[in-house]
Amino acid sequence: MDEAAKRFIANLAKCETIEFVSEKPNGCAADVSENLECFIEITAEAKEALLSRLAKQKEKSEKELARLDGMLKNEKFVANATKELIEKNTKNANSIREKLAKIEAEIASLA
Repeated sequence: MDEAAKRFIANLAKCETIEFVSEKPNGCAADVSENLECFIEITAEAKEALLSRLAKQKEKSEKELARLDGMLKNEKFVANATKELIEKNTKNANSIREKLAKIEAEIASLA
């Protein structure tokens, strides 16, 4: 990537420098989206706050996954629900499983 593009991204991100890497550096937190994974250096205090936030996200995601799985395992729900609703709930459950895997990996990398 050329220097002009790096400066542009740095300005958008409101940071002093940007470095492109192939693996997560030590002492960094990760932010993952569908098309991008970025790493940010963090302090010990920020690390604790991040771990707390991740634990809350994990708990919330686990509850939502349990709710969706409960509906999908309920024979009465499946018999009465539309095919579209079942597909939507299945897709949402799979998406939450992926999110949980990312959350758990980030917690493990910070611990």
